[in-house]
Amino acid sequence: MGQLLKAIIPAPLHAPAGRVRARLRFAGSFAPLWLRDRALARRPRRRHGLPTPLIVSLTSHALRFASLHRTLACLLGQTVRPDRVVLWLGPGAAARLPRRVRTLAARGLEIRESEDFGPHTKLLPALAAFPEAFLVNADDDVYYPGDWLETLVGAHDGAAPAVLCHRAQRLRLAPGGAVAPFSDWEHDVQDMAARRPSVDLLPTGVGGTLYPPASLHPDVLDTGLIRQLSPANDDFWFWWQARRAGTRHRKVGGRFFYLDWPGSQAVALHPHNLAGGYDGHIRALTAHYGLPPGLAEAPASRARADRGG
Repeated sequence: MGQLLKAIIPAPLHAPAGRVRARLRFAGSFAPLWLRDRALARRPRRRHGLPTPLIVSLTSHALRFASLHRTLACLLGQTVRPDRVVLWLGPGAAARLPRRVRTLAARGLEIRESEDFGPHTKLLPALAAFPEAFLVNADDDVYYPGDWLETLVGAHDGAAPAVLCHRAQRLRLAPGGAVAPFSDWEHDVQDMAARRPSVDLLPTGVGGTLYPPASLHPDVLDTGLIRQLSPANDDFWFWWQARRAGTRHRKVGGRFFYLDWPGSQAVALHPHNLAGGYDGHIRALTAHYGLPPGLAEAPASRARADRGG
């Protein structure tokens, strides 16, 4: 347990008082989560119980290597053991990894080289390498609580498999029937409708997402289309390919409070996407594929379900 805590507590929190004060906001949010994980760490780790392997997949880049070991320590210390935790890196990037990341191989981390597909690298090479596996993607810059994976795995329903997520947005349609601007969507939804298999629920990748085998359309691996339609947003791409395969999405657990490590956001895609990138990707995907089925009927379906109809 001591090694895990040392790995995930940011080094500045052990530094002189001036540097600690600069991180008080982070520390105030992190402390109760850390205490909760200390309690979880007393529980024996268990197998996942899924019918095929469970693999946690993520990617990173050099500008995040300084804090990467903290996220990896979270993923390697989960209450449910995945069969693999795989870090995919672009050509030559592994040679620049700090020692505290490389040493995590002794705890089960696999470091594999892949072509660089941008944010899609967190899942694309895993889909190609492990087509029969349950795949869970994670971001490289945030804290994941100790039962994060257990909550995802425990919600899987073999009779009605869905893509499962901790955090989600709900799409809205504009009056003319097109997808509304991203700013008009329902964000971080928490209602009961989100906890049922839905056609209009889009996972936010930062919270982690579980993809059952064969839950995505084969086009998901078409890197030419990715570069053309959604090069900077993997969430939209994977959602569209799940809906094209007929797969629905469901939120699990309570609110996912995500904390990014201090210093990890010097380079991030989210500000660019908020400045119009999200809407551009939506337009491109809609123009190429059309609207996924069921979106227009989704509000009425939710209302009927809420009434018990």
